[in-house]
Amino acid sequence: MGNFFKPCSTDFHYAERTRACVKKALDTICPDDVYTRPYATFLCYYHEYGNIVNKAQFIPKTVLEAWQILVFIESIQNLPKAVIVKYSEGCILNEPHFPHSLLVWAVRGGYYTIDGGIQFGRLYTQYGIPELLSAETSQCAADVARTYCNSDYVTIVYYTFINCIHPYLPLEKFVQASAQKQIACSQSSPAANSAASSVAILPYK
Repeated sequence: MGNFFKPCSTDFHYAERTRACVKKALDTICPDDVYTRPYATFLCYYHEYGNIVNKAQFIPKTVLEAWQILVFIESIQNLPKAVIVKYSEGCILNEPHFPHSLLVWAVRGGYYTIDGGIQFGRLYTQYGIPELLSAETSQCAADVARTYCNSDYVTIVYYTFINCIHPYLPLEKFVQASAQKQIACSQSSPAANSAASSVAILPYK
């Protein structure tokens, strides 16, 4: 929600004020009222957090979209079944195909651009991990970019992930879960395969 509102630069209490407003509003609304509660929350942000941001915002991927990205990676990389088996066993970070797959995931997901590098704000919006927005994480990414300035995008993204992002976002756990699901789907009927595509693979806030 905070991505859609810009606080005034002289307002130092907008977050506290918004939290208080949301708590007061939701305390008086039945938990089962799935229409009034989000609208009341929106009104608190609208009145207390800041002005509405007019530019387009990154929207977190749905579970199905996340699944489609992972399937797309396997397809575009033409990953051998042996690699999927290795991923399902947890052998991921040092697997030779993983750095290229990681770049495809980052670009396809909108978490990396050629001009802007790693998009930490989008990663935070997707996963809700505050450490992704820390000054230390940004400095880590800058250090990696400087160290590997003459390297290709695959190398830069890989080492940025390993050094700066992996401590907070152990993506290999989700890659392993995806690989296990893909293997299970390949051994099941078409109907089960279709149903499995809606299973949550990645955590979303």
